[in-house]
Amino acid sequence: MKRYVPAQIALIVIVLGAFYGFSVSLQNNTVRKPVNTVATAQTKPAKTSVVYMTKEINSAALVDIYKALGRKVSGKVAVKISTGEPGGHNYLSPDLIKDLVQSVHGTIVECNTAYPGKRASTAMSKQAAQDHGFTAIAPVDIMDEDGSIALPFPQGTHLKQDYVGSHFKKL
Repeated sequence: MKRYVPAQIALIVIVLGAFYGFSVSLQNNTVRKPVNTVATAQTKPAKTSVVYMTKEINSAALVDIYKALGRKVSGKVAVKISTGEPGGHNYLSPDLIKDLVQSVHGTIVECNTAYPGKRASTAMSKQAAQDHGFTAIAPVDIMDEDGSIALPFPQGTHLKQDYVGSHFKKL
């Protein structure tokens, strides 16, 4: 019988993977070592992905995946997850992520929704985070509580700037 990884866990791991340059599959308890850089047909070097896998979907397994990276984060650490819609159940259990978030001394970061709903304002977003148990495991920062700022991409091809919550500059 196949076990499916909740989308939120996959998203966290993919985000970590994008930051650290690896891809993750939570299917086996094996760690694949990185393969050397290879040249593509265009003679540009291409990096191959490192795959980290586990059969266990629990707090200890998330910490083990983090440790397998062999990189320690320091300073201010933002952990971006969805704190979930009030009345819904599509969010990670705080018990599942607690050990990982606390091991990196992380702050859970979230933004108000751009659509009308139960997290469209900072007060509602903070209430959802509290009701779903996130404020009990770590500080929670609603990144756009005080508006947004533009991040310039002067050499961007399609985007010249992007807007993020103004608390981004605190990170």
